[in-house]
Amino acid sequence: MKVLLDPQIFLIQKFGGISRLFVEVWKHSINNKEIDFECPLVYSENYHLNESGLEPRNIFNVLHKLNFKGTGRIKDLLKASSVKKTKRKLIDQHFDVFLSTYYEPYFLDHIGKKPFILTVYDMIHEIFPEYFTSDAKTVSQKRLLIEKADKIIAISKQTKKDILKIYPNVPPEKIDVVYLSQTIIDNGVATTGLPANFILFVGNRGAYKNFKLFAETTVPFLKVDPSLYIVCAGGGKLSGKEIEMLEELNIAKQVIQRDYKDSELASFYKAARVFVFPSAYEGFGIPTLEAMKCGCPVILANSSCLPEVGGDAVLYFESNDKDSLAGAIDKVLNDESVRKELIQKGLRQVYEFSWEKTAEGYFNVIKKFA
Repeated sequence: MKVLLDPQIFLIQKFGGISRLFVEVWKHSINNKEIDFECPLVYSENYHLNESGLEPRNIFNVLHKLNFKGTGRIKDLLKASSVKKTKRKLIDQHFDVFLSTYYEPYFLDHIGKKPFILTVYDMIHEIFPEYFTSDAKTVSQKRLLIEKADKIIAISKQTKKDILKIYPNVPPEKIDVVYLSQTIIDNGVATTGLPANFILFVGNRGAYKNFKLFAETTVPFLKVDPSLYIVCAGGGKLSGKEIEMLEELNIAKQVIQRDYKDSELASFYKAARVFVFPSAYEGFGIPTLEAMKCGCPVILANSSCLPEVGGDAVLYFESNDKDSLAGAIDKVLNDESVRKELIQKGLRQVYEFSWEKTAEGYFNVIKKFA
C-alpha cells in the first residue's frame, strides 16, 4: 500500500511531539514490506526529520546537507512548494491512503474519493477555549476534518473519550487509539550549572499546565530546605509575571529556568529528586515516559490521560489540590523507600510503550483500507 504522508507538520514545527511521532512512524515503515510512505517535502527545518536519516524524494536532504541558510522569504517559498507538490500528488491519485499530520484542510479539495486518516492529539482548544482566544482556526478546522476523515487515530483513550463527548455524532468505531512513546537517549552528556538538589518542571508553564499551583505548593519545602531548588527545563525564559509571582512567594532565588538541547535532557531527569507534571490536561504526556526512562520518580495530576501513561508507577495528586500535591512531594522528598519504589516501577512501566508499537498501530489502521 502506498501512503501519501502530509508534510504540513514538518513545515510548521521545528521540533516537538507531533513531528517526532510521524518521523518515527515513517522510519518504521521502511522495514514494512506492505506499506510504502512518500512525503512531498521540498524544504523543512524540522530537527527530528533532519536527524532521522530519512531520504525524502526531493531536494530536502541536499539543502540540509549543504547547511542551507536562505532568507526567510526563500524558505517560505520552498515550504509553499511542499504544499503545491502535495496537491499535485493528490490530484494524480497514485496513492492508497493520505495520512494527515495536522489540521489545515488544504487537501480536501484535491483528495477525491481517496481515504484519509486524521490524528487527533488532544481536545485542549475545545476544553479550554479561554486560553486560545487568538486562535480562530484550530477548532473549526479540526471539527471539519473529524467529520470528513475516514478513520481517526486518538493518542489516548481520554482523547477518544473527549472527541466523542464534544462531537457525539462521530461513530466510536471510527476512532482507534494508538499510544505514543519517548525517544530520550542517555548519552552521558552532563549539564553543568544544575543545583545538587532540585524538583524538576519540564516544558510550557502557561495556562492549564498549572505552574502557579506547583510553585505555590513548593513554598514550604523551599523555605525548610534552602538547598532545594525548582528547575524549569525549557518553556522559555521566565516571564515578568512569573518572576513577580515568584518574588511575592519569596522563592524567586530558588527557581532556575534552563533551556536544553535534546542531548542534555536526560541529565535533567537523572539529577532531579522528582519530576512533577501538574498539568490539568494532556493528550498523552511524553515527559512522563522520559522521566521514567531516566530513573526519575514522577508525580502526576490525576487527570485526563495521565493515569493511562503512569499506571501504578507514579504518585498521583488530585488536580488543582495543593494539599494533595504537597503530600505527594513530601513522600518523595522525605521517604527514600517510596522514591526507590517509584524509580523501579517507572523503569518497568516505560517499556509498555515503544515507537514500534506506535508504528504498528498506525500500520494496522492503514491496512484497513487495503
